[in-house]
Amino acid sequence: MTTNWILSRGGLWDSASNWSTGSVPSSSSANVDITTAGTYQVLIQQTDPSYTMRSLTIGGSGSNPTLVLQGQLNVQNISLLGGQSSLDVGQTGTLDSSRLTLSGGTTIDQGVVNVSGALSGSSTVAIDGGELFASTLTGSNSFLLTADATLEISNSQSATGAIDFADQSSNTLNLDMAGSSFSAALTGFGGGDTIDIGSLAYNASYTTSYSNGVLAIDEGGRAVFSFTDYSGSSAISLSDDGDGGTELQTAPCFLPGTLILTAAGERAVETLRPGDQVLTLGDGGMVARPLIWVGAGRREKAQPHAGGIHPVRVLAHAFASDMPRRDLLVTPDHGLFVEGRLIPARMLVNGRSIVEESGVSTYAFHHIECQEHAILVAEGLPTESYLDTGNRLGFSRQDPPVPSAARPLRRWDQDSCAPLTTSRAFVEPVWQLLRQRAEALGLPPRGMMQRATSADPVLRLQLDDGRLLAATDVTRAHQLFRVPDRRRAIALLSRSAVPADAIGPFVDDRRRLGVQVGRVVWWDGLLDTPIDVHQFAGGGWYDPEAGARWTDGCASLNLPPAAGEDCFVEIEIASSLVYPEAAAEVRLAA
Repeated sequence: MTTNWILSRGGLWDSASNWSTGSVPSSSSANVDITTAGTYQVLIQQTDPSYTMRSLTIGGSGSNPTLVLQGQLNVQNISLLGGQSSLDVGQTGTLDSSRLTLSGGTTIDQGVVNVSGALSGSSTVAIDGGELFASTLTGSNSFLLTADATLEISNSQSATGAIDFADQSSNTLNLDMAGSSFSAALTGFGGGDTIDIGSLAYNASYTTSYSNGVLAIDEGGRAVFSFTDYSGSSAISLSDDGDGGTELQTAPCFLPGTLILTAAGERAVETLRPGDQVLTLGDGGMVARPLIWVGAGRREKAQPHAGGIHPVRVLAHAFASDMPRRDLLVTPDHGLFVEGRLIPARMLVNGRSIVEESGVSTYAFHHIECQEHAILVAEGLPTESYLDTGNRLGFSRQDPPVPSAARPLRRWDQDSCAPLTTSRAFVEPVWQLLRQRAEALGLPPRGMMQRATSADPVLRLQLDDGRLLAATDVTRAHQLFRVPDRRRAIALLSRSAVPADAIGPFVDDRRRLGVQVGRVVWWDGLLDTPIDVHQFAGGGWYDPEAGARWTDGCASLNLPPAAGEDCFVEIEIASSLVYPEAAAEVRLAA
């Protein structure tokens, strides 16, 4: 027997009157259809019991529902039909299924989806800070990983579709039972991202190579594993994942043609060999040091993409006259020596004198190592030599192939020649000075896409029946919401943004933030009850900072139900961001 949703509008799953059988579907033998014509939302709340059923069909011709999951749902077979139907798994939502077929849109909004069988279809699946665990991937689904998302495939050898590391956060792809290759398309892999091949036992002799869209992990010239459709950084480091598997991350480098100051004058980085004497900055001036190792590799990418994979161009004279003497190209995390400290090049991008080269489609990369970490002079600009923190095997060509003497991995806090600094207090003044100099030099904006933004966080309250409330009264720092009788506010929703994007690259903060709340006040008529934001224990809240707390755009509330028509929630906003204007709709939260 099939239980049908009978409304053409939204409502709560746990309301028996919304179903054709007059009872809430929760039996393991139940077949459930949410296919009524119209565009609407069906909400499974965090407080609902865990529902179990045989099958669930969402959407179809003329039917465009969204199932918002904030509780737990166990389904043997789920079909998401129709281009406008969607599945939204909130922060506290958990979906368990043995088979999931998609042709609508799916958002895993910091929730968890477990598919013990095949995940198939032709949908776009946005894993926005959430976690998706699937046995196999079939069909042509596209998976977008953002906001520290995780995608794990337990039987990944025959995976199909496309996986995009789609922002500058630290996204993770875990592959188990991977065999010797991975055929799903990979794009955007770059700084901060991780690929973990749990089934490939790590070996210190592994190297990587890249050619014609294939990224290979090699041993003795033979490929032991390959990504057959790869477009991302090929400056790859390999390391033990802590459980015996092999982990891939990226490594910082110089681009070819970079002139390095040596005892014999300036030489292109790609011509240097072990034993060559390079000049380094010392306490008493320039000191000649021999190179002990050089490494090189190559990357190609099919199209421009964010995510810290593009080289950074430091234009001639960006820092001072002849610093650098001509344009210097480095990878995003390469450290530039400024006022006694090393700053990653990506944090100084200003769109004028230091730019991301998003149009560069192919490039090689090089790095050079002294016995000790040192400050080199590249194109007249002080920058760092190689420090082996575990990414040596990210270079497909090495001389010597294996270090001549076994050495423990180095640590930034103990072995670097200068402190690696990412604090805004230090980096932003440097960024501002460089930006002002660029403007004084008359350098035009380049290399940075201008996006429409808004300072409006679009604050909303989500009620326990799924409705969203706008404020009835708004000031600069306060918003007031009237809560209907017998209804309860369960979440505070808003736009969200990543500070490194919204404020500037000098902010090394990859968190996705909504608004910073100073306090919440519950009004029952003229009786006000202040609520300390520290007491909110649900999801969507970051740790307190100076008496206030940031949300992630979807923050749970624990407020009493309204007992009359004069109940209000007052939200004091301590701080907010500038948000991408395209994010006009807030996300439902748990």
